[in-house]
Amino acid sequence: MTFDLYADRGTLLDALNRARPFVSNNKDGAGRFAHFVVSGTMVTITANNGEAFGVVHIVANTARPGEAHVNLSSLLDDVKAIRDAAIHLEVIGTTLNPRLRVSGATDTRITPLLDEVAAGVLPVPTMPDGGWRCTAGPLSRALEAVSFAIATEDVRWGLNGAHVEIDKDNREELRIVATDGHRLAVARVGFKGDFALPRQTLIPRQACRDLAHIDAGELRMVIDAGWLHASVGTDLFGWRLLDGEFPNYHTIVPTETRYSVRFRRADLLAKVKAAASIVSRAGKTYPIHFIAKDGEISIRLQVDGRESLSTLAGDNEGVIDAGFNAAYLADALDALECDQARIRINNPLAPAIVEPDDAGGSFGVVMPMRID
Repeated sequence: MTFDLYADRGTLLDALNRARPFVSNNKDGAGRFAHFVVSGTMVTITANNGEAFGVVHIVANTARPGEAHVNLSSLLDDVKAIRDAAIHLEVIGTTLNPRLRVSGATDTRITPLLDEVAAGVLPVPTMPDGGWRCTAGPLSRALEAVSFAIATEDVRWGLNGAHVEIDKDNREELRIVATDGHRLAVARVGFKGDFALPRQTLIPRQACRDLAHIDAGELRMVIDAGWLHASVGTDLFGWRLLDGEFPNYHTIVPTETRYSVRFRRADLLAKVKAAASIVSRAGKTYPIHFIAKDGEISIRLQVDGRESLSTLAGDNEGVIDAGFNAAYLADALDALECDQARIRINNPLAPAIVEPDDAGGSFGVVMPMRID
């Protein structure tokens, strides 16, 4: 267990931040440690918490090759604290008490290492063949667009991630769908490749979050043996797929609607966010009363006997008179990337579609609430 190297601080910080999501948050256990392998000028950092892994690389000036298991969070804190341009990493101590000396020109810190027995042996992740390719930027935006609808620790395990399928209307697009049972979000992203997906392909919440942070380059992605693998540049990542059932969302999304209203998205979002803030302070869920008629949208809110009213311009087709959870409607509006948007609905108790005015890209579905 040894190595000695000098690395650019910015390059090292970037690599540690890319690997950080893949170490365990538990205070105890080997999952907190990342495996550093130094060979020639290449440093390979592998983090694996059992449910996800990341393999990132940097180039460094190596004085002595070797390997060690490093407490990644501690190392990240130490490198952040040292402001020098170059960072010196050197394994010191004994076999039974190994440590990592982290130093700059004037500051030195010591980070714990994991001995070889405690570290054990984990298989080295590799990238399977095949799969599909997509541009990171559009994928990142698509995942951001559905993130608000992903459930958190739901007992319906299949809701704690996003469902991915090939769009039946456009075989060159992937459709990404998420729902927590109260709202639903759908986004599309183009891809290249000839492949098939299992009927239920559920990528976990962490995978959605991690992939959304990759906003440059081209991704190659493969589903193999219950894992989603992704590579970008020299980095490799993987996440265990969720084992659960995702609802038939097609039965939730209305195929046709009778009423609609068009509006400037930022204007309605501001009004709905203001109402959501009032509801949040009240500590109890109150619906907003959403009315669109005669070229105007009004949002009424009654909280503890007090009423507020705000209005804005809207181009309506028919009258919409429905109740919504303000926070859910705000999330759906916030996820859209457009100036003009619209809401479509069939009746006050039917799901409402929140989408760009041109009906392109992502859209959300918000379940209504009864108005007493």
